[in-house]
Amino acid sequence: KGEYNSAGLLFGVNSNQYGLMTNLVHTKGIKTTNIGLNSNLYTRSHFGYDSLGHYALDITNTQRYENTGYKKDLIAYYKVVEDGSLVSFNYDIQIRQVWFDVKSNNNSTNTYDWLFINPKIGFKIKCKNQSHIYTTLSFTQREPTRTDMTQNVIQNSSFGGNPDNTVVFLNKNLTASNQLKPEKVSDFEVGWKREKQNFQLNINTFVMLVDNEYVATGVMDPYSGFMQKDMQSYS
Repeated sequence: KGEYNSAGLLFGVNSNQYGLMTNLVHTKGIKTTNIGLNSNLYTRSHFGYDSLGHYALDITNTQRYENTGYKKDLIAYYKVVEDGSLVSFNYDIQIRQVWFDVKSNNNSTNTYDWLFINPKIGFKIKCKNQSHIYTTLSFTQREPTRTDMTQNVIQNSSFGGNPDNTVVFLNKNLTASNQLKPEKVSDFEVGWKREKQNFQLNINTFVMLVDNEYVATGVMDPYSGFMQKDMQSYS
Protein backbone atom coordinates (compact mmCIF):
# COMPACT_ATOMS: atom_id res chain seq x y z
CA LYS A 1 0.00 0.00 0.00
CA GLY A 2 1.41 3.39 -0.90
CA GLU A 3 0.98 6.78 -2.54
CA TYR A 4 3.19 9.32 -4.29
CA ASN A 5 2.83 12.84 -5.70
CA SER A 6 4.13 14.04 -9.04
CA ALA A 7 3.51 17.61 -10.31
CA GLY A 8 0.18 17.86 -8.51
CA LEU A 9 -0.95 14.36 -9.45
CA LEU A 10 -1.50 11.81 -6.68
CA PHE A 11 -1.07 8.14 -7.55
CA GLY A 12 -1.44 5.09 -5.36
CA VAL A 13 -1.91 1.34 -5.08
CA ASN A 14 -3.25 -1.04 -2.45
CA SER A 15 -2.53 -4.79 -2.60
CA ASN A 16 -3.70 -7.94 -0.81
CA GLN A 17 -2.81 -11.58 -1.39
CA TYR A 18 -4.17 -14.83 0.04
CA GLY A 19 -3.16 -18.37 -0.82
CA LEU A 20 -2.98 -22.04 0.07
CA MET A 21 -0.16 -24.42 -0.85
CA THR A 22 -0.26 -28.22 -0.44
CA ASN A 23 1.97 -31.06 -1.58
CA LEU A 24 2.46 -34.76 -0.96
CA VAL A 25 5.83 -36.52 -1.39
CA HIS A 26 6.04 -40.31 -1.57
CA THR A 27 9.25 -42.35 -1.96
CA LYS A 28 9.38 -46.05 -2.79
CA GLY A 29 12.63 -47.63 -3.86
CA ILE A 30 14.32 -45.44 -6.47
CA LYS A 31 11.10 -43.56 -7.31
CA THR A 32 10.00 -40.32 -5.64
CA THR A 33 6.63 -38.78 -6.50
CA ASN A 34 5.61 -35.22 -5.67
CA ILE A 35 1.99 -34.13 -6.12
CA GLY A 36 0.78 -30.63 -5.33
CA LEU A 37 -2.21 -28.31 -5.51
CA ASN A 38 -1.83 -24.56 -4.95
CA SER A 39 -4.23 -21.64 -5.20
CA ASN A 40 -4.04 -17.92 -4.50
CA LEU A 41 -5.94 -14.67 -4.96
CA TYR A 42 -4.19 -11.35 -5.54
CA THR A 43 -6.02 -8.01 -5.65
CA ARG A 44 -4.54 -4.62 -6.40
CA SER A 45 -6.37 -1.32 -6.62
CA HIS A 46 -4.95 1.63 -8.58
CA PHE A 47 -6.06 5.23 -8.18
CA GLY A 48 -5.08 8.70 -9.36
CA TYR A 49 -6.21 12.21 -8.43
CA ASP A 50 -5.62 15.54 -10.16
CA SER A 51 -5.52 18.43 -7.69
CA LEU A 52 -4.18 21.06 -10.14
CA GLY A 53 -6.62 20.58 -12.99
CA HIS A 54 -4.18 19.07 -15.48
CA TYR A 55 -7.02 17.05 -16.99
CA ALA A 56 -9.59 19.90 -16.79
CA LEU A 57 -11.57 18.08 -14.12
CA ASP A 58 -14.11 19.68 -11.84
CA ILE A 59 -12.17 20.87 -8.77
CA THR A 60 -14.84 19.27 -6.58
CA ASN A 61 -14.16 15.89 -8.15
CA THR A 62 -10.46 15.48 -8.77
CA GLN A 63 -10.50 11.71 -9.17
CA ARG A 64 -8.81 10.83 -12.45
CA TYR A 65 -9.23 7.07 -12.29
CA GLU A 66 -9.70 4.11 -9.98
CA ASN A 67 -9.64 0.45 -10.93
CA THR A 68 -8.99 -2.86 -9.22
CA GLY A 69 -7.45 -6.00 -10.65
CA TYR A 70 -8.27 -9.49 -9.36
CA LYS A 71 -5.97 -12.36 -10.27
CA LYS A 72 -6.75 -15.95 -9.32
CA ASP A 73 -4.37 -18.88 -9.80
CA LEU A 74 -5.11 -22.60 -9.52
CA ILE A 75 -2.05 -24.80 -9.99
CA ALA A 76 -1.75 -28.59 -9.97
CA TYR A 77 1.50 -30.46 -10.60
CA TYR A 78 2.81 -34.01 -10.73
CA LYS A 79 6.54 -34.75 -10.59
CA VAL A 80 8.42 -38.06 -10.65
CA VAL A 81 12.14 -38.76 -10.14
CA GLU A 82 13.60 -42.25 -10.64
CA ASP A 83 17.17 -42.27 -9.34
CA GLY A 84 18.90 -45.36 -10.69
CA SER A 85 22.49 -46.42 -10.07
CA LEU A 86 23.60 -45.37 -13.57
CA VAL A 87 20.71 -43.40 -15.07
CA SER A 88 18.27 -41.04 -13.35
CA PHE A 89 15.03 -40.09 -15.05
CA ASN A 90 12.64 -37.27 -14.17
CA TYR A 91 9.49 -35.79 -15.61
CA ASP A 92 6.81 -33.43 -14.40
CA ILE A 93 3.75 -31.62 -15.64
CA GLN A 94 2.13 -28.47 -14.33
CA ILE A 95 -1.46 -27.49 -15.10
CA ARG A 96 -2.23 -23.85 -14.35
CA GLN A 97 -5.53 -21.99 -14.69
CA VAL A 98 -5.42 -18.19 -14.41
CA TRP A 99 -8.34 -15.75 -14.20
CA PHE A 100 -7.79 -12.00 -14.40
CA ASP A 101 -10.60 -9.48 -13.82
CA VAL A 102 -10.47 -5.70 -13.81
CA LYS A 103 -13.23 -3.46 -12.49
CA SER A 104 -12.99 0.28 -13.20
CA ASN A 105 -14.59 3.31 -11.58
CA ASN A 106 -17.27 3.35 -14.30
CA ASN A 107 -18.29 -0.19 -13.28
CA SER A 108 -16.92 -1.73 -16.49
CA THR A 109 -15.52 -5.20 -15.98
CA ASN A 110 -13.44 -7.38 -18.28
CA THR A 111 -12.37 -10.96 -17.60
CA TYR A 112 -9.44 -12.79 -19.15
CA ASP A 113 -8.55 -16.42 -18.51
CA TRP A 114 -5.74 -18.72 -19.59
CA LEU A 115 -5.13 -22.46 -19.22
CA PHE A 116 -1.49 -23.55 -19.34
CA ILE A 117 0.01 -27.05 -19.52
CA ASN A 118 3.76 -26.95 -18.82
CA PRO A 119 5.64 -30.27 -19.24
CA LYS A 120 9.29 -31.08 -18.54
CA ILE A 121 11.37 -34.22 -19.05
CA GLY A 122 15.03 -35.02 -18.43
CA PHE A 123 17.59 -37.65 -17.54
CA LYS A 124 21.05 -37.89 -16.00
CA ILE A 125 23.78 -40.41 -16.83
CA LYS A 126 26.32 -40.98 -14.07
CA CYS A 127 29.96 -41.20 -15.13
CA LYS A 128 33.28 -41.78 -13.39
CA ASN A 129 35.02 -39.31 -11.08
CA GLN A 130 31.78 -38.01 -9.53
CA SER A 131 30.54 -36.54 -12.80
CA HIS A 132 27.40 -36.93 -14.87
CA ILE A 133 25.85 -35.90 -18.18
CA TYR A 134 22.33 -34.51 -18.15
CA THR A 135 19.70 -33.25 -20.55
CA THR A 136 16.29 -31.60 -20.16
CA LEU A 137 13.46 -30.61 -22.49
CA SER A 138 10.74 -28.25 -21.23
CA PHE A 139 7.88 -26.11 -22.48
CA THR A 140 6.60 -23.20 -20.39
CA GLN A 141 3.84 -20.61 -20.85
CA ARG A 142 2.82 -17.58 -18.83
CA GLU A 143 0.12 -14.94 -19.10
CA PRO A 144 0.88 -11.30 -19.97
CA THR A 145 1.12 -9.16 -16.86
CA ARG A 146 -0.93 -6.05 -16.20
CA THR A 147 2.19 -4.00 -16.99
CA ASP A 148 2.55 -5.82 -20.32
CA MET A 149 -1.06 -5.00 -21.15
CA THR A 150 -0.99 -1.32 -20.27
CA GLN A 151 2.42 -0.65 -21.81
CA ASN A 152 1.33 -2.25 -25.08
CA VAL A 153 -1.84 -0.22 -25.41
CA ILE A 154 -0.29 3.17 -24.65
CA GLN A 155 1.40 3.73 -28.00
CA ASN A 156 -0.91 1.57 -30.09
CA SER A 157 -4.38 2.73 -29.06
CA SER A 158 -6.23 5.25 -31.22
CA PHE A 159 -6.90 7.36 -28.14
CA GLY A 160 -3.45 8.96 -28.41
CA GLY A 161 -2.53 7.88 -24.91
CA ASN A 162 -3.70 5.92 -21.93
CA PRO A 163 -2.94 7.98 -18.82
CA ASP A 164 -5.13 5.92 -16.49
CA ASN A 165 -3.78 2.57 -17.72
CA THR A 166 -7.24 1.00 -18.01
CA VAL A 167 -8.14 1.36 -21.69
CA VAL A 168 -6.92 -2.12 -22.60
CA PHE A 169 -9.21 -3.68 -20.01
CA LEU A 170 -12.32 -1.72 -20.92
CA ASN A 171 -12.24 -2.43 -24.65
CA LYS A 172 -11.04 -5.80 -25.93
CA ASN A 173 -11.32 -4.60 -29.56
CA LEU A 174 -8.39 -2.20 -29.36
CA THR A 175 -5.53 -2.72 -31.78
CA ALA A 176 -3.32 -3.85 -28.91
CA SER A 177 -5.76 -6.50 -27.73
CA ASN A 178 -4.38 -8.97 -30.26
CA GLN A 179 -1.11 -8.76 -28.36
CA LEU A 180 -2.61 -10.25 -25.19
CA LYS A 181 -1.13 -13.65 -25.97
CA PRO A 182 0.73 -15.87 -23.52
CA GLU A 183 4.51 -15.99 -23.66
CA LYS A 184 5.83 -19.41 -24.70
CA VAL A 185 9.33 -20.75 -24.09
CA SER A 186 10.69 -24.07 -25.40
CA ASP A 187 14.04 -25.03 -23.89
CA PHE A 188 16.44 -27.92 -24.64
CA GLU A 189 19.60 -28.27 -22.56
CA VAL A 190 22.58 -30.62 -22.47
CA GLY A 191 25.32 -30.40 -19.89
CA TRP A 192 28.17 -32.06 -18.03
CA LYS A 193 28.82 -31.62 -14.32
CA ARG A 194 31.63 -32.76 -12.04
CA GLU A 195 31.55 -32.38 -8.28
CA LYS A 196 34.07 -32.91 -5.51
CA GLN A 197 34.05 -31.89 -1.87
CA ASN A 198 35.32 -28.34 -2.51
CA PHE A 199 35.09 -28.17 -6.28
CA GLN A 200 32.38 -28.03 -8.92
CA LEU A 201 32.63 -27.68 -12.69
CA ASN A 202 29.57 -27.34 -14.92
CA ILE A 203 29.44 -26.99 -18.71
CA ASN A 204 26.02 -26.37 -20.21
CA THR A 205 24.61 -25.60 -23.65
CA PHE A 206 21.01 -24.84 -24.54
CA VAL A 207 18.64 -23.91 -27.36
CA MET A 208 15.74 -21.67 -26.36
CA LEU A 209 12.80 -20.67 -28.58
CA VAL A 210 10.67 -17.75 -27.36
CA ASP A 211 7.30 -16.70 -28.78
CA ASN A 212 5.20 -13.67 -27.83
CA GLU A 213 7.74 -12.07 -25.51
CA TYR A 214 6.96 -8.47 -24.58
CA VAL A 215 10.17 -6.55 -25.29
CA ALA A 216 10.76 -2.91 -24.35
CA THR A 217 11.62 -0.91 -27.48
CA GLY A 218 12.97 2.24 -25.83
CA VAL A 219 10.09 4.49 -26.97
CA MET A 220 8.69 6.42 -23.98
CA ASP A 221 5.03 7.30 -23.60
CA PRO A 222 4.55 11.03 -22.83
CA TYR A 223 1.50 10.42 -20.63
CA SER A 224 2.84 7.84 -18.18
CA GLY A 225 6.60 7.64 -18.70
CA PHE A 226 6.27 3.91 -19.43
CA MET A 227 8.51 2.36 -22.06
CA GLN A 228 6.59 0.96 -25.00
CA LYS A 229 6.68 -2.81 -25.42
CA ASP A 230 6.13 -4.82 -28.58
CA MET A 231 5.48 -8.54 -28.90
CA GLN A 232 8.31 -10.41 -30.56
CA SER A 233 9.28 -13.98 -31.40
CA TYR A 234 12.89 -15.08 -31.56
CA SER A 235 15.24 -17.94 -30.79
